Amino acid sequence: MANLSALVGGGLPWKSEVLSSGTWNVPSDVHVVFVTLVGGGGGGGVGGDGGNGGGGGGAYMFHPVAVPAGGTVSVSIGAGGNGNTGAFGPGGDGGNTIFGSLAAPGGKGSGAGGGGFATINTGNSGSQQGPSVGGGSFYPGGAGGQAGNSTSGHYCSAGEARCEYAGGAYYGAFSGSGGGASILGPGGAGATSTSAHGSSPASGYGGGGGGADGANNGAAGAAGYGIVYYQSAE
Repeated sequence: MANLSALVGGGLPWKSEVLSSGTWNVPSDVHVVFVTLVGGGGGGGVGGDGGNGGGGGGAYMFHPVAVPAGGTVSVSIGAGGNGNTGAFGPGGDGGNTIFGSLAAPGGKGSGAGGGGFATINTGNSGSQQGPSVGGGSFYPGGAGGQAGNSTSGHYCSAGEARCEYAGGAYYGAFSGSGGGASILGPGGAGATSTSAHGSSPASGYGGGGGGADGANNGAAGAAGYGIVYYQSAE
């Protein structure tokens, strides 16, 4: 709150409200607010022997916006994208978090793993700056890790947990990749030799779900987040 006071001055007391989907009722003496929005994280996917990538993290936005005094503003908090649990394929995209005309994009589902505000990037290339709207800050979500391949897996011996045989050698398909982080939360871990499924983010908002391989499950991304700051005597 002290930072906002430095930006726009003191006067009436600053207040804040965590947002939920629906409508936000604007106090009768409020004409401009500041909002923080984070899109939902993308879901992790399921691949073959090389696993699949993690979902991208949701984008972050901090921005001033004019509001109708005494009116309402439509709000939608982005859901986390579903992890793939049925067959080989990507996870679902995270939902956009929306306040009126502003939107923080959700992270893309696995495979591509591009973060919000980015094109559908592969690997860890989700560090591009988001589009500038003016007067605010924008950060894309981190991209989910890129899917591996069967030849880069952990080589093992017959009988070892999750050990498979192909191409004349035993190998462990432990290549599920982690989800991308958002500004307000980490991504989930990918599948490992001791954890067959991808993991959802353990805390925070907007992180991508981890990927998995074989007949296992990718994990859902974390939901988005929104909070509004304003000055009011009410």
